[in-house]
Amino acid sequence: MKIGKIYIFQPGKNPLQSLAENLDIKVAELRSKGSQYLKKFIDQIDSSRVILVVDQLEEVFSLSKENEESHQEREQFFECLLGALGKVNNNKLCLVLGIRADFFGKCAEQEYHGLARKIQQHLIAVTPMNKDELKQAIEKPAKQLGYTVEPRLVEKLIEDVENEPGSLPLLQYALQELWKQRNDKYLTVNAYNKLGDSKGIKGILEKHANQVYDSLDKDGKEIAQFIFIRLTRPGDGTGETRSKVSKEKLLKAKSYSQHQINQVIETLAINNLITISEEILDNNQKAEVVNLSHEALIRHWSKLRGWLYINRNNTKLKEDIEEAAKRWKSRRTDIEDAKDYLHRGEELKEAETFIDKFGYILPLTNEALQFIEESQKYREEQKCEEEKIQIREQENQKLRRIILLTVIVGLTFILSLLGCVLFLEVQKKCRFW
Repeated sequence: MKIGKIYIFQPGKNPLQSLAENLDIKVAELRSKGSQYLKKFIDQIDSSRVILVVDQLEEVFSLSKENEESHQEREQFFECLLGALGKVNNNKLCLVLGIRADFFGKCAEQEYHGLARKIQQHLIAVTPMNKDELKQAIEKPAKQLGYTVEPRLVEKLIEDVENEPGSLPLLQYALQELWKQRNDKYLTVNAYNKLGDSKGIKGILEKHANQVYDSLDKDGKEIAQFIFIRLTRPGDGTGETRSKVSKEKLLKAKSYSQHQINQVIETLAINNLITISEEILDNNQKAEVVNLSHEALIRHWSKLRGWLYINRNNTKLKEDIEEAAKRWKSRRTDIEDAKDYLHRGEELKEAETFIDKFGYILPLTNEALQFIEESQKYREEQKCEEEKIQIREQENQKLRRIILLTVIVGLTFILSLLGCVLFLEVQKKCRFW
């Protein structure tokens, strides 16, 4: 049975560009002509059926900023897809959207050319696999290549993932690692136990990620922490998701040299914790893009979960510092007035602690760094001024003591002189008697 022509892509940060790249069509034409251009392209494909699969549709929402430009990009993207769906002749186009359940609400926040209604009308919920489905997912791919999965291993894998939310990516990772340990046409439960230190399916990922992380030196560990956090996008009422970042941006981190960062990137990539691929960016230039190898890392690696927790708690402080910097910048025309907007005291100490401990993970804007620098300069100026005042006060106290001593000595001299005069007067009177 002939299925037809199939295209599968992930929308990423720039969905229109990703669509054009996957179909090998011009993105400029797609932007200007929209669904009409996509319809024309599909009509020309020599196949009775064209299946367009948008995998991880949630990236349209999770990887873009909430601004007018991103909203317009989403509007154009959905106009292309849903508009073409209605225009293509003879139901030639089949559109398949794969999206996480926790992002359904995002689809209904705007009209998006009837997206929410289409989903509601044609929704197929992918429910958790039952035991038989899990068994087939574990056994069949190996069987196709002439390998056997030990029955005990099948039972163990099902036991570890059944009724565990979000466990399929973890199962995928475990099977990939077991495939590397295959021998004599078998995937064994002994290999499974060794991979995870007998801690089950979560132990495999945890152990591998920890081993790679622990192999790095102190700077390498800090760089790795920075990379993993940059590759994870916090959810806005949803769970965290993977976030692609250009390698060039990662290399521009201020705290470490490009050579150091590149070494860590290569180590993580060699050990399959991150992937490096070549993609076309906003400026239509090809560039290397870094991504997490598995979303399971976000959910099941405890170290990364801890970093993300710390990151969430410090993001608010970062935003506060940057907001204070903007207020200060708006007053910079009046030098004296601007000084009132600088950080000082505990606020400045808190900002300095943030930069020292988390600056490499949550880098501040150049404006915010300048703001802190000016705050530090002002603190030093105030300190110098206080020292000068203190010195002047000490000198004044010394002068006052000298004056007081001089007065006391003078009074003592005068009193002594008066005493002598009185004494002489008394003696003089005594002679007359």
